[in-house]
Amino acid sequence: VLLLLAGVNSSVAAQTSSDYAVHLRRDFGYGGGVNIRGKFTISLVGDEAEVAQVRFLLDGETMATRTSPPFRFQFQTDDYGFGTHRLWAEVQLKDDTLLTTEALQYNFVSPETEREQIIPLFIGIGGALVVTLIIVGGIQYLISRGKSGGRRQPGEARRYGLLGGAICPKCG
Repeated sequence: VLLLLAGVNSSVAAQTSSDYAVHLRRDFGYGGGVNIRGKFTISLVGDEAEVAQVRFLLDGETMATRTSPPFRFQFQTDDYGFGTHRLWAEVQLKDDTLLTTEALQYNFVSPETEREQIIPLFIGIGGALVVTLIIVGGIQYLISRGKSGGRRQPGEARRYGLLGGAICPKCG
């Protein structure tokens, strides 16, 4: 009888599964490596045809339970507090096997932390853009500085530059 009960318990006990995993997708918000903030979707990756129910967990607390495909849940990080969190899923198969996915670990950041991480990025991009515009403008100036804009006589030597040139049939 004990062996029979042990066999029943082993099928119900949660097992770590390599056949199923959770995936986190940013729908709208900030994602800087493990630092995230905004609207995200957690979803089950694996053979959904064998799944009866999925329970998405954050730090051991149930976020959502789904009983039909697609097995996913959209959430806002601000609703779960700032700091490091672990996300995973408990997957109950149609044969009553209970599997647990590997946990994902992310740091839900505050608006202030997000701002502190984004501002240097924008300053870097803006600085690179200004430097690029100065270099392109300097090259353009060097190419065009020897050209005079006045009229030339027919037959007079001309330098057209990189793009070539044409002579206007009306004014020569």
